[in-house]
Amino acid sequence: DLLDDVIDSGRARSVPPPLDDEPENGNATEFLVLAAPVVVDGRAVGVVEILQRPGLFPGVLRGHLEFLGALCDLATEYRHVSELRRLREQSTAWRNIERFVAKVHEGLDPKATAATMANDGRVLVDCDRTTVLLGRRPKIACVSGVDTVERRASSMRKLEKLVRRVVRGREPLWYLDETSQLPWELEEPLQAYLDESPARMLAVVPLWEPGTEDSPRPRALGAFVAERFDAAVERASFRERVETVARHSTPALANAVEHRSLPLLWLNRIVSGVLGAFGLRRLPKTLLVLALVAAVVCGLVFVPTDFTIDGRAELQPRDRRDVFATVNGRVESISVDHGDPVFAGKPVAVLEDSELDYEFRRLDGELDTATQELDGVKAALLAGRPSDREGLVRYHRLTGEQKELETRIAGLQQQKQVLERRRRELAVLSPVDGTVLTWDVRRKLLGNPVDRGEPLMTVADLDGSWVVEIAVPDHRIGHVHAAQSELGGGEELDVEFVLATEPDVTYHGKAERIAMASEFDGEESTVLVTVRIEDEEKSRITQLRPGATVVPRIQCGRRSVGYVWLHEIWETVRLRLLF
Repeated sequence: DLLDDVIDSGRARSVPPPLDDEPENGNATEFLVLAAPVVVDGRAVGVVEILQRPGLFPGVLRGHLEFLGALCDLATEYRHVSELRRLREQSTAWRNIERFVAKVHEGLDPKATAATMANDGRVLVDCDRTTVLLGRRPKIACVSGVDTVERRASSMRKLEKLVRRVVRGREPLWYLDETSQLPWELEEPLQAYLDESPARMLAVVPLWEPGTEDSPRPRALGAFVAERFDAAVERASFRERVETVARHSTPALANAVEHRSLPLLWLNRIVSGVLGAFGLRRLPKTLLVLALVAAVVCGLVFVPTDFTIDGRAELQPRDRRDVFATVNGRVESISVDHGDPVFAGKPVAVLEDSELDYEFRRLDGELDTATQELDGVKAALLAGRPSDREGLVRYHRLTGEQKELETRIAGLQQQKQVLERRRRELAVLSPVDGTVLTWDVRRKLLGNPVDRGEPLMTVADLDGSWVVEIAVPDHRIGHVHAAQSELGGGEELDVEFVLATEPDVTYHGKAERIAMASEFDGEESTVLVTVRIEDEEKSRITQLRPGATVVPRIQCGRRSVGYVWLHEIWETVRLRLLF
């Protein structure tokens, strides 16, 4: 009652202990009671009480009361400063919440909303990491401070498992210290995740669709996860901030998910953009743009231009032949080198066949042996015709041996003729008059083994006519055939080409032959088109070099500009999408 009276009066008081002959004064103790109120904004919010020994002198008593009043003034000032600090922090928090709410509601993309929740929500909660999971079976959508989330990581998979258990339980998970009591269903996945994460404080708050929180089967939008790697924060404040972020984020996320599920949303956006362009203020600009678009479309459809087909091409002599090995063997000698002239039927290289030499020596030995045996038989026959029976038998036997040896010798001579032909084949002859095009023939071939049919060198007539060989991709050769059919059988397609070494000079030719079959050149299937170069065009070419790179254009008539520019795109769409 005494302290209530001090608070109600708002004045300091000193109350001595009661004497036996004095009435009750409110002090029921044996001490001197000194009490002073703590006044804030004209209202007493507390009281400071001191119990002192009785019998103080009046001056000492006044000093005590003044000191007590000074203490109360300090308490009042501290209360003012604390209240001001709290109001400032509250004002800052409200401004941050207002900015967060405005930002989280400004978009209708679920992933963008989740990114705002994770990155801006981390600052608002004042934690080390926040994670947002989306879906009725929540999957990680965004982690604060991370551009790309690796959901296959062990920690991410364990976090998803924990969040799904929490969502199934329909209650938030608050792990604020090691002594937190958790249901047994959450203990195992929580400890598994904490083994991967350094979190000391963890909050998992399920996010439900508005209006379904209290229903028997609420529909989950996802979950909000906040983590602190230390426990240096007040648990009540941490929990309040997490609940604030989750509460304000749920409607924004629900709106984004509902907006994404709208049917034909892409069509609605296109129509809205088109209708917005026809506003009154934008109408002149819109009409100008439409006029330009119409002009471009008309130009693409109705303006004709040359339609050409290109491909990889090279300049080559028309009369160009490869020289092949005639037998299996080793190159014994080469009589020509790069750039040397050769003549048809003249040897350019000589091969060595060790098996053929062995066969010659064996055959010569067998032929000499058979010849000597035949001479012996003939000598025995010339000795005379026997008169007795034994001599007659011997005569007939020698006659049979003679015929057998003559037949054997004839067979060996025929085999030797065959070997002679094979020996003549060891000399590799040039098939045509021309020049050796292969570089450094001697170093590449001399002394090396070769197989029958293996190309040894290339010979070409550089003074004769030249052609351009174009490898047209197989999927484009149809345009060439169509253009050739339009011209008829008696005419040839015009071809323009430039040399890679002379891109400023254009030459002309005629497509004289189109191969019937496609060939795979290691990159793609191509069809060979041979272009004839007339003598006057050949005389203009200053660098007639076999294999020179050529950039050709086969003239396939005239088509609209749009077809020429976009026909490959249309063919790709027709082949890949419409087929």
